[in-house]
Amino acid sequence: MKEETLQYLITQIIDFCKTFGLRLIAAIAVLIIGFKLVKFLMSRMKKSKGMNMLDKGVQTFMLSCLGIVLKVLLLVTAASIIGLPMTSFITILGTAGVAIGLALQGSLSNIAGGVIILMVRPFAVGHYISTTGASGTVTEIGIFYTKLKTPQGLTIIVPNGDIIADTITNYSLNETRMVDLKFTAGYEADVDKVKEVMHGVALRIENILPDPAPDIKVTAHKDSAVEYQFRVWCASENYWQVYYDAQEQMKKAFDANAISIPYPQVDVHIKQAADN
Repeated sequence: MKEETLQYLITQIIDFCKTFGLRLIAAIAVLIIGFKLVKFLMSRMKKSKGMNMLDKGVQTFMLSCLGIVLKVLLLVTAASIIGLPMTSFITILGTAGVAIGLALQGSLSNIAGGVIILMVRPFAVGHYISTTGASGTVTEIGIFYTKLKTPQGLTIIVPNGDIIADTITNYSLNETRMVDLKFTAGYEADVDKVKEVMHGVALRIENILPDPAPDIKVTAHKDSAVEYQFRVWCASENYWQVYYDAQEQMKKAFDANAISIPYPQVDVHIKQAADN
């Protein structure tokens, strides 16, 4: 009796291996080969001429979405090879999708934010932007997050949902940008001479555009000095170079022309009381 039971179990195991076991091996093989093919396909698409013609943010988003879709299709294929009923499998996927969607509401808002960014295009890779929480050069626009690189070399990862819900300042969207600075000179300095010296600085600094012309005006009478406005235009990518050059060249020009940049000061007048 025991021998018959053992023989029956062995027969059942062999039958199981011949049916389900082979299907399981085939499903695993499909997954292994399929994931390698997906990786190869994604690599080829990333290097294709058509993809390189698109914005880098669009490239990253499209490749990420395509990768997810292909991997889901592989899982469905493997499940069908094993013999799982597709109706049940799709029902399981749908239920899991609803559960995951409820658990990841914030992530879904980030995905929606990524889609809006790519459709509306308030900025692109390479633009310098600022939001309430962060500012820097955009290096990557992903499905969930946008990566910014600060001038200090730090990487800031900002959720797309937060970016779309916030005010965005794009410093690179326009081709040109104004450099708006304030300088002060002593009250003893001739106003026309100061403006002439400042205009000369504007002509000497590299990358300042001739049109619109430099705008130099007296803007305020401070306690210790006269305030002058210095406005010039340059290409957006040259903003910081012009900004720092103007600061340095103006100090040198004022020194060369004996124009003082006074410290804050207060004149105190003592009135002597008349003798009784």
